[in-house]
Parts: sequence; C-alpha cells; structure tokens
Amino acid sequence: SVGFYQMAKIAVTPTIVAAEFILLRKGVSFRKVITLVIVSFGVAVATVTDLEFNFFGACVAIAWIIPSAINKILWSNLQQSGNWTALALMWKTTPITIFFFLVLMPVMDPPGLLAFNWNFNNSCAIMISALL
Repeated sequence: SVGFYQMAKIAVTPTIVAAEFILLRKGVSFRKVITLVIVSFGVAVATVTDLEFNFFGACVAIAWIIPSAINKILWSNLQQSGNWTALALMWKTTPITIFFFLVLMPVMDPPGLLAFNWNFNNSCAIMISALL
C-alpha cells in the first residue's frame, strides 16, 4: 500500500545514518538523532492509517532499503572525494548503471522484457520517453 511504501522510504534515512556510523565511523550529534527519531515517528503515525501488511511486499521493501542506503552513501562519498557536482557524478556513473540494468533486466523482470509487444509504435513511444 501507499502507507507501507512511505514507511519503507522513511526507513532509508535512519539506515543511512546507522550505516555511516558503523561503516565510516561518522558521528551524528545527539540533537540530529532526536530530530530524526521524532520526524520518523511523526510520519509513521501519519501513515499508519493506510498501512496494509503484505509479507512479500515487506521482503521487497527490506531488500530495497539496505541497497538504497548504501547507494546514497557511496554516491555521497564519491561526490565528496572527487569534488564533483551531482551532474558530473551522474555523467561518470551512468554507463556502468546502464550496463547493470541491461544485464539484470531479463533476470529481474521475467518474462516482461521478452514478452513485451515490441511493435513499431511501442518502440517509438519508449524511445521518445527515453530521449525526453
């Protein structure tokens, strides 16, 4: 549900803070920790009315939270170490990202890519969307 999706998104920020603390020994002030806890709790309370639990959805959310947090940490470290802007970082990482998408799409979305109706109109729509 939308509420569970929001809860998963909320969980990324505390995961980032915890991972940076554990992996990089990056400290966070007590004031920021308290603020993060209060905001996370407030949003959790606000979305709990729409919360529907689905075991498979929960597994997907958990499987998404950790890589998402690690990805944000790595991007931030790369950006700071290389003194790059966000656009420069994107320019440097896009080729490898495209490679992994092309390799993983058939595995992660079976039979989606192979069963899609690849006619001229659909292909043009996808190409126009990608160009835009």
